[in-house]
Amino acid sequence: MTALFQRREASAVERLQARDYIQHNPTIPQGRDALQALVATYRRPFITSPA
Repeated sequence: MTALFQRREASAVERLQARDYIQHNPTIPQGRDALQALVATYRRPFITSPA
């Protein structure tokens, strides 16, 4: 999650997600190619804080 959503490393999808990755968000297409494309569009990192 840190590599993908905070550092926006789209290339990390290949190392971290299986080829048959199942996306559970209905607004994002299935597969890691779609996830990689999505991460590549992010301009600012997501900032998370403890609950």
